[in-house]
Amino acid sequence: MPGRIVYVLPLIILLAACGSAPADAPAGADSSSAIIQWNRDPYQVVFRAETVGGENGDSPAALNEVPPCTIYGDGRIVYTVPSPAGGVPRVLFDLLDDNQIISFGLYLTIDLQLLAYGEGFSAQVPASTMPVYERLTLAVNGVNHITDAFAEWPTGYYDIILRACQSIPRTPRQFEPDGAWLSVARATYDQNVPTILWDATAADFSFGALAGLEEKRWIEGGIIRILWNALYQNGLNTQFEENGFVYQLALQVPGVTRDAPSAPPAP
Repeated sequence: MPGRIVYVLPLIILLAACGSAPADAPAGADSSSAIIQWNRDPYQVVFRAETVGGENGDSPAALNEVPPCTIYGDGRIVYTVPSPAGGVPRVLFDLLDDNQIISFGLYLTIDLQLLAYGEGFSAQVPASTMPVYERLTLAVNGVNHITDAFAEWPTGYYDIILRACQSIPRTPRQFEPDGAWLSVARATYDQNVPTILWDATAADFSFGALAGLEEKRWIEGGIIRILWNALYQNGLNTQFEENGFVYQLALQVPGVTRDAPSAPPAP
């Protein structure tokens, strides 16, 4: 069967007095300067490069997506790289030290003048279709600054910043989740979408039992890694066929996937 497979100007002036990181090596700033501060909450986005928008921005596939590069308040960097086999990118992570984050922040604000560019999308004339566009977020020194591709960036601006972010990690590792918020929706079979035949009895896990629930369910353990690998090996829009019904999944991992809720409190 086809498709089936088993900021702001004053901050710029302040930072300019402190020098900047080399454009080709954003690492190694002296943390004693403390010129860049950030919220240390592990779910706080300190920096993010992402592509947003489109007509299916709230679809299960979109919720499964990991932004190309994000730095969180606890120093984690989660980013994607092309898969050797093509298709869905691989998800990697590392833990950055303060020097690396400070240096990258200086590189963005001094060398690339990120804070001089505003958020242009909000000023666009409403259209019948939602455009897909690039967006950058930097949250430092009490300012959450967002800029996007409608702000008349120089040619290649987003790609330069994305490559710089993805080049920071020194010991990158493959990411697999231990827990995630799972939501399941009935879908119409699409022969052009990757499909996995799901044996609920063998897996001891049924999508049908969750499909009628409106709330997300927190899931932990080996089943999460199985579902994660299924999506990231076959496609974020992969459909699962169980007992003649087809389901699509949204697997949201806190501090990793886009717009994921925080993990529930530990019991």
